This record gives sequence, C-alpha cells and structure tokens, in this order.
Amino acid sequence: MLLLLSIAQAQSNDYAIADAACQDVYIAGVLPAVGAIDVPLDILPIAIIGGDCGGFSWAVSLEDADGVVLAEQEISRHAVTGSVRMEPGFELEPYTEYTLRWSAVDGWDEFVHSFVTGEHLTQGASSPTVGSLDAIATGNDVEGWLITGQIDVQPGDDADALQVLHLLNDEGAAVFSALPEDGVATLSLPSSWLDRAPAEVCAVVAQDDGAGVRETLDEVCVAPELVETEPAGRLCSTAPAGGLLASLLGLAVARRRRRQA
Repeated sequence: MLLLLSIAQAQSNDYAIADAACQDVYIAGVLPAVGAIDVPLDILPIAIIGGDCGGFSWAVSLEDADGVVLAEQEISRHAVTGSVRMEPGFELEPYTEYTLRWSAVDGWDEFVHSFVTGEHLTQGASSPTVGSLDAIATGNDVEGWLITGQIDVQPGDDADALQVLHLLNDEGAAVFSALPEDGVATLSLPSSWLDRAPAEVCAVVAQDDGAGVRETLDEVCVAPELVETEPAGRLCSTAPAGGLLASLLGLAVARRRRRQA
C-alpha cells in the first residue's frame, strides 16, 4: 500500500472546527516520584506535562536540602502533551535529599517535590511491548476525515521503575509522553484532518529509562476503522482539547510509507 498519512496539519480554511476551551497546563507526573527513595545517582528527572494553555517553556531547578540551587535549566517541550527532562550535568551524591522545582515560564505555579538518592546507578529496562494500536477515521471525502487513535504499550521491566513511554514523530521528538499505570502506558495519537481516509495509521513508540537512555521500537501500523458521515458542510471534532490543539499545530508524524508485500 502506498498511502500512509497518520497525522496531518489541520486545514482551517477548509474545515470549521468547533471551538473548545483549552485546559490550563499542569504536571501529570514526575520521575523521581514525589518522596521517592533509593533514587539512582545518574537520574535525569522528567516531568510529564498535560493541558493545552501555556507551559511550552519550563524553568527547572535542582536544590539541596538547604535550598542551595545546584543546577537550573530552561527547557522547551515539543508537543501539547509532552515532557521536559532536566540534565543536572553531574552525578548526584549518595544518600542525599534533593528538591526539584518545575515552573512554566509563562506564569504557571511551580510544582515542588523532593527525593532521596541511594548509592547505585540506573539499572536499565528491558524492551517494551506494543499491546494494541487503535485508530478511527471519521468523516467523508467531501469535508475530510478526522483521524484519532491511541496505542497501549507494556513497559519493559525496570528495577528502578523509572520508565517513560513516548510517541515519536518523524524527527524522533516526543509528541506524547506517559508514565505506566498498572503495567500499561496509553499514548494518544494527536488528532488530524486528511482529505482522504488513510489506508493505514502508523505509530513509533520509544521508552526511556531513568538515565534517559532511549530504546525506539519498530513502527507499527493498523488499518483505521472507517466511520463515514453525511456531508453537512461542517465536520466538528469531538476529540479532547489536547488532541484538537495537536491537530491545529500539526505536531505529529505525517508520512507516506510503502509496505512490502
């Protein structure tokens, strides 16, 4: 099959998309976790960012127990639901308490949490496994097709429990990030508008361990479920605001892929 367009930039001139209030940015999860102990000395802290309004640039600081700033960075996240990872630039001291402060440069209140190191380095993680990829194409050839979907991933084994799962675009940047919950990480495909329903929707998933070492899996593809609607001059997204903004920003992979028979 020749055609594979999993994500494309929204064409606002051709389609009227229903307005949706965006959600204020928030931190959906952090590693090390709040109050974590026995944290590896080479940890690269990461925060999973949710919400649509603001928060594309973050100031992060690492402090000791006395409040002395040991390292600070300003980090930009790539996508609407992505992540920011701090690189202190040095190995942490064993059996020491540290505090992290995460604050959106555009005014979001800071998130503060502490953790205590152990004496070991990160032990790495085994390979993750893709459980399922589901995609739906809703629309018609007159007004276009809205593509949505999600992929469930089982993380690899990690004695440190510091795995982070990412959905990547063609450039290898994470456009959606998530921490595992109950042994599964669910990654949403950013919504997209296409002129024609795609033959396939594909995704590339990666897993980071606590030191930021990344393993990227092979691309997985699925034929989307087609839900054809009657042309009405308007096709409105019922996707969550995050997916809608991702569509508007064109944040994920749009590509052609020829499959070998």
